[in-house]
Amino acid sequence: MRPFLKIALHLALASGIFIALALVPVARDAYRVLLRGMCNAAFSSVGDEGYVSFRLPMPTDVTPGNDSHELLVEIERRIVKYQTGYNAEGEEVRTPIVSGGKCKVVIPASRIGFMPTIELIALVIATPVPWVRRGLALMLGLIIVNAFVIARIWLMLIYFFSGAIDESLQQYFFSDWLNGVVDGLYEFFYVAPTATFVVPAIIWGALTLRPAELRFALLQDEEEMTEDDEA
Repeated sequence: MRPFLKIALHLALASGIFIALALVPVARDAYRVLLRGMCNAAFSSVGDEGYVSFRLPMPTDVTPGNDSHELLVEIERRIVKYQTGYNAEGEEVRTPIVSGGKCKVVIPASRIGFMPTIELIALVIATPVPWVRRGLALMLGLIIVNAFVIARIWLMLIYFFSGAIDESLQQYFFSDWLNGVVDGLYEFFYVAPTATFVVPAIIWGALTLRPAELRFALLQDEEEMTEDDEA
């Protein structure tokens, strides 16, 4: 079989698996719950003054479209200072004064985490390698791809706590150059859809493809094509 036809067949199989998984509402909802748990475990606080909490949107939440496949994160910068005074008995009393800022941010859980995860699953299943290798690649790949998902959300939190959206949340004071780097990384890895599909493909290739096997397959294809031309 011609090499391009083989590649096309495997890509078609991977695409079919991806679409089938994407159309299963239970899978999307289950992943959203999983992502909420991972985020709350990873980010109880950010820096010295940042606090975050991830939860599922409620009907009363004001979110764009109120998509049921989204996550809601409450971001807060909490500055606690104590004012010293004295009560009627003349005893010293320290009164906490809390300042800072807070906001709610919608995380598109499907694009940020679910799509990269099922893309990796589809690519690994469709790869023509022994099933033991597929299983190992799938287990390790799921760990890596979800570490990437957590890193995307961490980058989003750093972006907010750098004061890019609301100065009352700013606890990181970067230089102009470093702010530009954070903005660029945020736009590419969190906002743009490119990373959603490119990074899982890179992870899949690194875990399942071996250069020696690729060279051998290409040489076989060249021999078959030569034999067909001679015939």
